Amino acid sequence: MWEEVVDRIVKFIRDYVESSDARGVTVGISGGVDSATTAFLCVRALGNKRVLGLIMPEKGVTMKEDIEDALEVCKILDIDYRYIEINPIVEAFLNKLGEGSYIAKANVRSRIRMIINYFYANSLNYLVAGTSNKSELMIGYFCYDEKTRVLTTEGLKTYKELKPGDIVFSLNPNTGKVEEVPVKGVYTFNYDGEMISINGKRTDLLVTPNHRMLINRGGKLVFTQAVEFLNKRYNIPIPAPWDGYADSDYIKLYHNANTLSERMPAEVFFYLMGLYIGDGTCTTCDVEATRKMTLSHSVKYDEYSVYFSVPKGDRARENLINILETLNIRYRAYKYFVRINSKALYEIFKQCGTNAKNKKIPRWVLKYPADKLFWLYKGLMDSDEYNQNYQTISRQLALDIVELCAKLGMHATISVREPRIAEYNGKIIRSQESYLITVAKTSIYPERVSKVDYRGVVWCPDVPPYHNLLVERNGKFTFCGNTKYGDGGVDFLPIGDLYKTEVFELAKFLGVPEKIIKKKPSAGLWIGQTDEEEMGITYQKLDIILKALEKGYKPEDIPKDFDVSERDVRKVLEMIEKSKHKREFPPIVKIRDLIDC
Repeated sequence: MWEEVVDRIVKFIRDYVESSDARGVTVGISGGVDSATTAFLCVRALGNKRVLGLIMPEKGVTMKEDIEDALEVCKILDIDYRYIEINPIVEAFLNKLGEGSYIAKANVRSRIRMIINYFYANSLNYLVAGTSNKSELMIGYFCYDEKTRVLTTEGLKTYKELKPGDIVFSLNPNTGKVEEVPVKGVYTFNYDGEMISINGKRTDLLVTPNHRMLINRGGKLVFTQAVEFLNKRYNIPIPAPWDGYADSDYIKLYHNANTLSERMPAEVFFYLMGLYIGDGTCTTCDVEATRKMTLSHSVKYDEYSVYFSVPKGDRARENLINILETLNIRYRAYKYFVRINSKALYEIFKQCGTNAKNKKIPRWVLKYPADKLFWLYKGLMDSDEYNQNYQTISRQLALDIVELCAKLGMHATISVREPRIAEYNGKIIRSQESYLITVAKTSIYPERVSKVDYRGVVWCPDVPPYHNLLVERNGKFTFCGNTKYGDGGVDFLPIGDLYKTEVFELAKFLGVPEKIIKKKPSAGLWIGQTDEEEMGITYQKLDIILKALEKGYKPEDIPKDFDVSERDVRKVLEMIEKSKHKREFPPIVKIRDLIDC
């Protein structure tokens, strides 16, 4: 089992570093089992020349044994390292900051170490490898509220439905373009505390204060914490037109029928498809005809028809007829529709649905680059009576248009129009539920930002390499980030899906020195500090409870099925509650109404 675990982690590290165009990684090596295990894995993935160890002790606080063990790890792995005593930096901080609580001063050390990690990583074009395990993450990991959903290639999914491997849409911060990427993991957590509500005509988010918001700052895509939206108006990005994965100047048709050629110019084809999705249907029927040469002999054949409901005077009718005549495609024009008899177009267009309720854009079409998809969009818009909006009764088509707009460099929202009841000539007529897609090409500015109390599930997806995705809440779609791990954030977490007790087992398998594995875990926040004493529970019991909670056990049922007490369970739940201090921020007086009036 552990060989397979190592192989998967090593591949993850290697792929992530290569996809980020980084030269290597830095690892803060404390002398503990987590950092040692992470360093061993990074060397397996990248080789010892591409891993930099950072040993950052605080004289008088860090135990001599930890320093010796950290140095031994670097020696065993034969990696380059930097030895930096942080005492002068800590003193400089605290001298400037003045008096503070014991915990506040202790936490300064972890922030300083993260600054040093990123100093070397940024200088060398390295990434920072985090050393947190799942036991730590599950008591301090926060993100979206439970109403927020994700747009995937399979449609909208809730946090309960989203799973590793699902394909979502992520913005490349270097290009500003959409890319389709797989989800690596989904984390959920019970939360009771303040959230940041971010609302506007095109935005609706409810996220934890430390949530990483993707913003456009000076033409560059960067992250900022959601809490900052309380103080400043930010521009939420609209993507640049995407490159796509499939491209051709011509679309190959499935059947050479009548005067149709075997291929059609892509722009023309996609425009026709847009008109069809908006106003078309297709049918097939058996036809019996009499031959001219022998009136007594008749033949039977299948007739394949494509109809475009574009009446005289419709703006799309002239475009449609011009295309058909230019391509020498035979058609019949009637008062309310145009008909083409073509098996080739029938076979392709039926993939888009045959009635208004089941219309959609085929997935293979959405792989094309923006310059081709533009003509699909134009056909759709020409088929509808709205200007920059589109109305449909197909839920799937509404979601497809949101994806289409994102790939074209536009922003779309969906508003649901409830069924309406009317009376006509004494008859009650009930319309169907419909979806109005509103399209915008300009910047998005949230109009209302506030703090709200929230109690329920929060969740966050792991979406490398760009750590953002297209999410939806109440019909409003936003490219938004995910919360990074730990106090200062890291670039990736090799052991983030392993509980602490599992890290011990993996460390044994990798050959981490036994004295490091048996050492009492400590964050080194003060002299003699150990994690288990500070938590008041062993990692063995903590992991049992966390695993049970993750599997959906009710807290009151855990002591019945596992070797833990009710007190242990209460302790873990208290830890979850107490961790919310990491999310708190100073209250802000609301004065926008005075300034903006």
